[in-house]
Amino acid sequence: MTDSRRSALLLMDFQVEIVEMLAGGGSSAAVGRAAAALASARAVGMPVIFVRVAYRSGYADVSGRNKRVAMLRDQGRLVDGTPGAAIVADLAPQEREPVVVKRRVSAFSYTDLQALLSAMEVDTLVLCGLATSG
Repeated sequence: MTDSRRSALLLMDFQVEIVEMLAGGGSSAAVGRAAAALASARAVGMPVIFVRVAYRSGYADVSGRNKRVAMLRDQGRLVDGTPGAAIVADLAPQEREPVVVKRRVSAFSYTDLQALLSAMEVDTLVLCGLATSG
């Protein structure tokens, strides 16, 4: 059995523009399921961590050769501080729930996620996300 105090729910990439881009792929239904998971985690006191991707203005943190991000850059999507890069309202983080910002594909590389998990003494992750291939 999972100990909810040593586990954390990671809600990844549930952002306005990502949900809109994947709308034909069932992202609205995924948001609903994530909202149910979020409510359950909060009800049992399980830590919740949000992960979102956001690029600096001008995409200074992305190589011009990065084909994966080229479309986003060309469309001006997922720029930090814009409404489209925000987490959808149905999953809005509460004040004490951390939000990890990733500038690469992985939430574990080049972010403070590991430090948060360590500080929270979390050893089990419950993953819930959009655009997460791994």
